Amino acid sequence: MGSPTQQVDALILGQGLAGTLLSFRMLQAGIDHVVVDRGHKRASSNVAAGIVNPVTGRRFVKAWKINELIQGLAIYEDLERLLHVKLINQITVYRDLSEVSALNQWDMRRNDKTYSAYMGKPRTDLQLPVRAPERVGPTLEAAQVNLRELISNYRSFLREKGYLIEADINIDEVTQQGGRLRVGGFAARRIIDCTGAAAMFSNTWSKLPWRGTKGEAFRFSLKDMPRDLALKVKHFICPIGEGDEVWLGATNEDYFELDTPSLAGEERLREQAAAFEIAVPRHVEHLAAVRPTVKDRRPLVGQHPTISRLWLCNGLGTKGTSLGPYCTANLLQAMQLKKTIDPEIDIANRFSV
Repeated sequence: MGSPTQQVDALILGQGLAGTLLSFRMLQAGIDHVVVDRGHKRASSNVAAGIVNPVTGRRFVKAWKINELIQGLAIYEDLERLLHVKLINQITVYRDLSEVSALNQWDMRRNDKTYSAYMGKPRTDLQLPVRAPERVGPTLEAAQVNLRELISNYRSFLREKGYLIEADINIDEVTQQGGRLRVGGFAARRIIDCTGAAAMFSNTWSKLPWRGTKGEAFRFSLKDMPRDLALKVKHFICPIGEGDEVWLGATNEDYFELDTPSLAGEERLREQAAAFEIAVPRHVEHLAAVRPTVKDRRPLVGQHPTISRLWLCNGLGTKGTSLGPYCTANLLQAMQLKKTIDPEIDIANRFSV
């Protein structure tokens, strides 16, 4: 591995959630590939809670393509079997219905047949070790995926199999020679950029309508927190990982100078913890990352308009856990079977002139 002229069928840049899922799909399809990743600790996939929430927003809107996305979560069960680690947990997300307007909106949605599978009857008897609203609405068919454990364990798997190169490769240095794409000592029939926020700052993808947002969160131990539910009151608190760990977050900033944890972010998170009546440890694990996304909140998947066989799988944003399986399946089918990518995520018509 790592010779100056290593020949591979596919080169995946980045081993965040998108790169991990795409690599696993290629493994299943028998595609020769290598993953190049430097192990960026503040990658959004390492920071996120991994929540799949079918009904979102203040107006309780059903998430885009949620029926299809939930079916796609089976890939995490396949990865559990490969890695011998617990990854996916079925949970119920409880939303704040303390205001009459929220309660009325919830009941209106719940009585819609297209929403009924995902919304339960309002409850006033929820017992938690944190302060919760008197009335909450349960979002059904939700899930939480332990992304940190997924990425860490899959990284070990790649390293053991010789499929991982721990290095930096600049997507802007890709050249086309002899019918192959060449970069960083590799000659590949196709390259897939899954580098997350890094892609926003490249020249290669600079004409896409990027809109990165920064999120910050806490991760800490909280005894007696049920492992089968999450509570959303402005911010989420939900179980994560194993044992008694929970995740509190996330903040959302469209304008920021640094991608590191900030004092302002810590203050907002501690205010939310106080509202939940939680005693957060003084030396809490404070997380921060930039989520690559765009204005319409749709992922960015497809082939570069001028560099043949250079692909992008990015822009998963805050819903990456549910969008990742769908986007990587679309991408692989387009590369292998020449199927059309879902027009709503295809980058073909989204480049600026």
